[in-house]
Amino acid sequence: MENDRVPPSGGEDNQSAGASETMSGPVQKLLAYSQERASMSEVMRSLISHDGWLVPLEFAAQGVEQTRSAGSAEILSTEAHLPSDKLWIFTDRKAAYVAQAKGAMLGTYAGGIRGTELFRKINSDIKLVLVNPGSPPERTWMFQDGGGIEAAKIWADAISLEESFERWQQTGEPDETAVLNYRAFMTFDFSSGPVVTLPNQGGMSSPAAAFTAPDCAEMFLSKLSEEQRAGLRRVTIDGRTLLEKSPQLSE
Repeated sequence: MENDRVPPSGGEDNQSAGASETMSGPVQKLLAYSQERASMSEVMRSLISHDGWLVPLEFAAQGVEQTRSAGSAEILSTEAHLPSDKLWIFTDRKAAYVAQAKGAMLGTYAGGIRGTELFRKINSDIKLVLVNPGSPPERTWMFQDGGGIEAAKIWADAISLEESFERWQQTGEPDETAVLNYRAFMTFDFSSGPVVTLPNQGGMSSPAAAFTAPDCAEMFLSKLSEEQRAGLRRVTIDGRTLLEKSPQLSE
């Protein structure tokens, strides 16, 4: 396809040049990652939690609750010639304009798409998701079929679950269904067997220490000594199993 050959930029384009440029949060995080100032977990959280994605209008209408999350439409060309098995998405309009300036026939894009909705609804027909194609490499990212796209979906589930925790704090009403349905809690077992617990936390005597996403687990581990970390084994469990281990979770 013609759009499959849009080359990466050899330098800053006019639309994105200048020290005073205002960059979107995800682009800032991508640049920080390229300079080894941010971790992959930080990039993933920034991308998946971003609520200003531009995605092809056709995809938005099929895969995202457009009436709730699409704030605008951007006609980038009168026709669209995009690879059927690749999804081209942009963190902001500036990034889309860079691809447009390189000859990409993007068609119409929907703006204001939430990353949690976008990534959870990528179907099996999509083999590659390209973030900011045509931009300089340090402003781009990709999710490949299999592990990469699946990881993005799990991150989307994790962030949505964390949002339900915030509502729980505000209303006092837990969403146990959201916990039950989450498939990738991380806990740690001691080498000797028992799961790591946090005594007297959350009004419970000894609940399991569970984490929704890698960065949360990494923060916990960073507070332990090297010797303590060496004695732990990471375990991924679903929400139902977690509730069985912590039956007092909702009290």
